[in-house]
Amino acid sequence: MKFKKQQKKVFSFFLFVLLLLWFLTFPTQGALYQITIYSIPLLCLLNSECRAVLKKLLCDNKWLLVTLVSPILLSYANYLFSSVTAGGLFETGDTILRYYIRFVLLGLCGAVIVDYLGLSSPILLGGMLISATMHCGYAILISFSDIVTFLFSLKGIPRMSALIGSPNEFGLLMVIGVLISIGLISRKQNRYGNFLFFFIFLCCLLTTILSQSRGAWLALFVGLILFLLPDKHSSYRLYQRVFFVFIIILICAFSFDQVGILSKRMSRFSSDPARLLIWDRFFSVWLSHFWVGVYSLDDYFIRFANGHVYKNPHSVFLDSAVRTGIFGLISLCVFFIYSAKKLWNSVYRIYTLPLLGSIFAGGLFSWSIYGKTFYQSIMAVVLMLFLTRKSKNVEAENIPLN
Repeated sequence: MKFKKQQKKVFSFFLFVLLLLWFLTFPTQGALYQITIYSIPLLCLLNSECRAVLKKLLCDNKWLLVTLVSPILLSYANYLFSSVTAGGLFETGDTILRYYIRFVLLGLCGAVIVDYLGLSSPILLGGMLISATMHCGYAILISFSDIVTFLFSLKGIPRMSALIGSPNEFGLLMVIGVLISIGLISRKQNRYGNFLFFFIFLCCLLTTILSQSRGAWLALFVGLILFLLPDKHSSYRLYQRVFFVFIIILICAFSFDQVGILSKRMSRFSSDPARLLIWDRFFSVWLSHFWVGVYSLDDYFIRFANGHVYKNPHSVFLDSAVRTGIFGLISLCVFFIYSAKKLWNSVYRIYTLPLLGSIFAGGLFSWSIYGKTFYQSIMAVVLMLFLTRKSKNVEAENIPLN
């Protein structure tokens, strides 16, 4: 399959449609998600102009990419020579393939598409907001009677997870919806657009609370704090944003205080030692394999007396340390620092830095960057935002990206 210059418009259309499909379907981990994560890199590699952008991207970010990919390769090589059997070779190889294809390769090719099509960060964030809105709407629709009960009688309801199946991952998606919404509201928009964003914000805030995910609540708090950073591109003054954030925190605090099930979820930070026991166990595993980690967690599952089995450390940073050792932990921290540095002077800082901060905070409590998780897809989106080199569209908006 070969694309010529005169076919660029058609090719661009297919790339954009695939990217949009990926944004809309990645939280479901369904068939469309599987199709798009493999077809997007394939199309990028087949087109000569995209290949040229990819080479430039690799050159501009070579040291960051080496930092990202080396630790898991080192850990995998050590695991192959010390533990894995021929029968389990394919299964353990699946982890490294997921990491490189779903995370690194998809993120890189996403950045190529951003440059090739001249997409701006608001367009990408808009795709994420559409995805969050769809899942938020579905969750509200199937739990409408329970939500009405919650709003008017302040009684607890079952944890919301919608199509995603995991309340924690659903909660983080809703946090992203909240932060992108308030970022867009704070920009100079028309009145009707702001009404729409405000409505989406309220719905996502409600479902964030009702996901009952403590990691999502922490991520929301961190994102709101970053939203308060001085920003000359916001249409709201700092004191107005402080008031806005204060009202949000007040709503959350009132909900947690008045609804028994939410207050119990909060109190479990100190009263329920399960999470601490999980962290203690996997921290000990990491100390025993400090340098290159254990790569596979199959032999380190935790089973409690009540029958619950915990297959990961419930912290993306501890998970990285256990699987890939100290080098993996350092590489993940370097990625966040690099991304934050690149965003600091961007005109999009008002809603991209809170997004990055919420992902960082959410990762403290849950998800695995090496597994088949929603968090991994979000990280690929972040790669798109931060690895993009200057395109004509970006230059026109005077956005410094180093």
